[in-house]
Amino acid sequence: MNKISIRLTSFLLAIFSYVLIFQNIVSNQEQIPLNTNEQFEINIANTLITKEELALELDKIVDTNNATLIKIATPTNDYENKKDIIYFGSKKPISNDLVVTGNKINWLDAKLTGELISSKNIGSRPLYGTYATDNNADFKHDIEQWAIENGIDIEWTATPSLLKDIYYNLVHNGVGNVILTAFLLFISSMIAWFVLRAKGRSIRLLGGVELNKIYKEDTLAISKLFIPSYITALFIFLLYIGVSRGIRQIPLVVTNSLIILVVLTVISLVVTYGMSIIVKPKSEHIAKRIIPLKRFKQLSVGTRIISIILALLIVPSTITSAYVLQQLSHEYSLWENMQSNVSLSFGDLDSLETEKMRQHVEKFFKTMEKNNNLSLSLVIDKSIELNKEEYGGYDHIIITDRSWINSFNIGIEKNGKGGKLTKIELNALDKPLQDFLTAQMPLWTKTQEVQPKGVEFYEFIGKIFLGLPPNVGSGGSTVQATNPLIILIDSPSEILDILGFTLPACSSGNVVFPNEQLLRTELNKSPIKEFVISIDTIADVALAQAQKFEKEAIFYIVACILIFISMVFAGILTAQLWVNENKKRIFTLHTFGKSYKEIIMPNFIKECCVAILTIFVGAIISFVIRRPDIITVIIVSIAILILYSLSSFIAYHICTRQAFYRVATRND
Repeated sequence: MNKISIRLTSFLLAIFSYVLIFQNIVSNQEQIPLNTNEQFEINIANTLITKEELALELDKIVDTNNATLIKIATPTNDYENKKDIIYFGSKKPISNDLVVTGNKINWLDAKLTGELISSKNIGSRPLYGTYATDNNADFKHDIEQWAIENGIDIEWTATPSLLKDIYYNLVHNGVGNVILTAFLLFISSMIAWFVLRAKGRSIRLLGGVELNKIYKEDTLAISKLFIPSYITALFIFLLYIGVSRGIRQIPLVVTNSLIILVVLTVISLVVTYGMSIIVKPKSEHIAKRIIPLKRFKQLSVGTRIISIILALLIVPSTITSAYVLQQLSHEYSLWENMQSNVSLSFGDLDSLETEKMRQHVEKFFKTMEKNNNLSLSLVIDKSIELNKEEYGGYDHIIITDRSWINSFNIGIEKNGKGGKLTKIELNALDKPLQDFLTAQMPLWTKTQEVQPKGVEFYEFIGKIFLGLPPNVGSGGSTVQATNPLIILIDSPSEILDILGFTLPACSSGNVVFPNEQLLRTELNKSPIKEFVISIDTIADVALAQAQKFEKEAIFYIVACILIFISMVFAGILTAQLWVNENKKRIFTLHTFGKSYKEIIMPNFIKECCVAILTIFVGAIISFVIRRPDIITVIIVSIAILILYSLSSFIAYHICTRQAFYRVATRND
């Protein structure tokens, strides 16, 4: 049974190690593919140059320096299954780290498809965001100069050190957490193996076998269990890659997988050899006819402490991830509703605010609204800082229009699928909130009134009201309000001041347009077109995150299951060691009327005290490293203590009873 345990835990350790390598290769493909090795972000919000002109300039810089420059793009119409690469320059990049057939990208991630797209066909995809490039010093110099000349913010992404990368992969990664728990189970299985063979090792020492030979024989015996498991896991992993993604993908993972095989083997051999030394048989043990229980107990205590700390690192993260995933699922439903929506970026707002251009701007917005191609959503408290009193008991204050409300099936004074808006008078609001609105609304309305005709205040009844903070399309999160004050505008183009509100809100991505083609048609008729630097899908950055969060949840769940198993295993091992040390005492006490519970209770209480102290320290470590919600940590800590205590008590009770019967039947 113990051999099976070692084989199984080592197989799990190996298979998830290969999965981690796979995950890292997939991540590199999606961040620095096509032989790139550096990333940087650009922000074009302050430039006066159009997106098309900027893309052409980037093409020239790439060609001049014979460099590689790419941008990963997530199509809004199929964000879960597709990821494209936009390349700059006249030459299509070629590499051996990504399988590309023509312009079709065969990602290592089986769920993804994609295309290699020239920057000349960038379309409505945003120019801002993250780019990848090769380590070309001349290109870096030129692009930084280009950014300065065009008023563009550029920030290079720092490359983490190897140790930091390993730490992040193991501690802040679902697969890494599974690896840590599998390794802990692997060690626990080896401890059990040494416990079962402690007498045999003592006999070998008594028979004159040298200690070094015993260590080597032990290491060889255990290696015959874990090395075949590591190789089997590698074979299954490569077979899966070949079957699911094609033979051409295997060379992308085989080198790193072989490295992991060697690393796992070396680490396991070192740990096995070291453990053999720690629990080495001694002549004094042979003389007393005992096994080295002290060493085994120390190892057992160590595994228990580590399992509890890992549980406090992993379980709160799993709960947090589940919550985040649930929240993001609401966000994704928003982006699915809004995936066709685009926003405008203006390069020169000052020119648009002149008397000459103002009439054209007003005409443009009125036309968009008349054609049902305009939606407004702005979370006011994300653009203006409010104090606690000014919130008036609401969690957010959102200004929006009927188009936005209707897109989420929210009823006005009646129930809709998305919730219900109930009217509230301005004078019924708390005084600080009234004062804020009284001061702010005249700055936004054409009539400079606090509540002109067509403006009403509502409370929301429902689960979640989704709103857009400024610049949400650049990577920010939507606001999911549960108790917002809604300022509903019947006709934004008629009621809101163009210069005081509509134009700035449009530039920040809070006025969006559902029909891109209609938007472009109207822009072609309007003089304001020359001031538009880009037309971007607002969902591009947010949807790119959708592919990431779903994949982590399953690994955290597996890690939780394994960590629970390791805690139970550690409890059983501890109980077995204690019982082995006290079997005669157990027989005597139970023979004279002591119940099993009374016998084990003193030591069990000590176990619980150690567990409580460990949980306290583990909770602090978890909070420092992961920063989970305090309430979550407290609840998880209590749950771990209950589960650990219960499983340990059951293990002590069963092992104590078995020990009594073995001594009673002289079967020990």
